[in-house]
Amino acid sequence: MVAIGWSGYMQVLLSAAGLHLPRWMQGNLSSDTLAYYWDRAAMWVGFTLDHPAPRPTSGHVFNVIAAAVSLGIAGLLTIGTEWGARFNTTVVAIKVIGVALVIVAGVYYVNPANWHPFVPPRVVIDGVGHFGWRGVLTAASVVFFAVFGYDTLTTAAEESRDPQRDLPRAVLLSLGISMALYLAISLVLTGMVPYPELNSNAPVASAFAAVGAHWVMVAISVAAVAGITSVLFAFMLAAARIWFALARDGLLPGWFARPHPRWRTPYRPTL
Repeated sequence: MVAIGWSGYMQVLLSAAGLHLPRWMQGNLSSDTLAYYWDRAAMWVGFTLDHPAPRPTSGHVFNVIAAAVSLGIAGLLTIGTEWGARFNTTVVAIKVIGVALVIVAGVYYVNPANWHPFVPPRVVIDGVGHFGWRGVLTAASVVFFAVFGYDTLTTAAEESRDPQRDLPRAVLLSLGISMALYLAISLVLTGMVPYPELNSNAPVASAFAAVGAHWVMVAISVAAVAGITSVLFAFMLAAARIWFALARDGLLPGWFARPHPRWRTPYRPTL
């Protein structure tokens, strides 16, 4: 899903430069597609479903751009962590600048009327409830995905100089700063345009496009591409080291615990 978000912002950036990718390279794994294949898997193992999801009638399953960036970051992590850390620091700096730009530039376009009602009333569509406080709780469970990345700091404990001192500080500071920025951006975006218009693969860029601030849209797309790249980097870094540690402790096949003979990185779980 993170790679698909990267793909969405990259497509906005390429479109602004006059480059339009063919549809077969833009495929998104939609919720309808996921529901269909999950239901097929459930029935295959013996579950009986009263209302199985229908086969998707349109859309593509494979996203070439998302796959390409995932493979590129995997290769970067295989080459070496130190060089990759420098790269990650650079893209995080670009992301923070982009976040500040969103907040500062977006405040000018905020219409307080878009915040009313602050919690939209609950409605039922096809027997499924949406919005209301129950919708807020449902959304919170989804947004919780945004804080998953902070535990990746602990997976690099063996590669830090003073983990007992540095890791707690890094986790708490990064979490606090990020939550403050998340709240500020959420308020600005929902104040700029009605919240239904933010339902896209590139919501920040779409919001600025809706108010005619195209120069900001392009700048934000650049920052978003850099920022999501850092998220992919962190997730893949952590996943590889978790697999490496599990294999070293005998909980996974020992094949995953063999580092690269030249770069000494856990390249097998990475790839």
